[in-house]
Amino acid sequence: MDKIREILVFDTEQANYNTLCGLLNQAGIEQSRISHVASFETALVFDLLAKPDLIFASSDCLDEGFIKAIHQKFPDAAVIILGESDNRELAVSAAKAGVQDFLVKWEFKADELERIIQYTLERKREQIKLSLANFRFELANKATNEIIWDSDLKSGVTYMSNRKEVFGYPLSITREKGWWESHLHPDDAHRVMFNLEKHISSGLEYWSDFYRFKGADGSYRYIHDRGCMMRDENGLPIRMVGTMSDITYETILKQQNEDDIREIHKRDISALLEATEKEKHAAGQFLHDQVLQILAVAKMVGISVQQSTPLKDDRLDKVMELIDESLFLTRKISSALKPISIHEWGLGESIEMLVNDLKGESGTEFVVILPEQVLQKCRKLHKCIFMESRGNT
Repeated sequence: MDKIREILVFDTEQANYNTLCGLLNQAGIEQSRISHVASFETALVFDLLAKPDLIFASSDCLDEGFIKAIHQKFPDAAVIILGESDNRELAVSAAKAGVQDFLVKWEFKADELERIIQYTLERKREQIKLSLANFRFELANKATNEIIWDSDLKSGVTYMSNRKEVFGYPLSITREKGWWESHLHPDDAHRVMFNLEKHISSGLEYWSDFYRFKGADGSYRYIHDRGCMMRDENGLPIRMVGTMSDITYETILKQQNEDDIREIHKRDISALLEATEKEKHAAGQFLHDQVLQILAVAKMVGISVQQSTPLKDDRLDKVMELIDESLFLTRKISSALKPISIHEWGLGESIEMLVNDLKGESGTEFVVILPEQVLQKCRKLHKCIFMESRGNT
């Protein structure tokens, strides 16, 4: 038998106490560890050397609130009620009040009493463990915003933690079969249920998923759900327990941050493209205004030299070819860096550059037909033949 520090006996009759002491002594419990009080009022002022591990209370001591008062005074003590007869109603009432056992006086022997005491002490220890576990659960439930759930996989019923409501729904509704599934977002429901069923059938222990869940106000919350699988001795899934975390605020904040980052990147890219275009524009402008002009002057000088030199010099012809090729390439690069724009270059010069590019690539002569009012603006062009349009041409 477990070591017992103290036994307290509540009984108004000394003879009953003496009988019980005799049985306890035979069961191996020393007399010095047994104390006797006639009423609970006496126990309130009773100076015990140690807290009792076990309390025997005669049924004639029972009145309203007696067992509750004993539990408050001696919360760690196991309680056995000694009744005058086999009173089933009294026994059930005592059990509901937290009593570990109910015995009919003197219908048991010392060896039976020893087994009963051992059983009673063990039950009390388990009740204390359960009570402590429930207490910790309650504290954890109050300290967290998470919803703790317990799902019976056989019945399909899910129990939520003992809050007054879950996402705006009363607890009585959350226990209805299929309630959780019916409130998943339509775009998430198939994926979540498929993954959950696959997880259950695969034999994995832990499950986790993210989804949207409909609240009582019709809005959807972002949820991070986690669960742990419990199986029977044959490995079949019977139960899942877990927590639902409402991460709506964090998700929205993350989305806003991502939108802000994308906007910043968009502005950075736009600024970079704008700067690049400006650089290209400046380079094209420089080629057009400076390099092309220098090459044009060089060509004019070359033509003048050709015309003034009586002797033909192949080297001079080669120089003219190189100048023409340089003009063509420079104009092409300038056009690529700074595309032809009528507003910037003017109509005549834009047409001239376009035709020269086409002519340089194909060697084809072009005839440009323009209305009279436009033709007047382009008379200075000499690299193309301009003709006045007739009628609707």
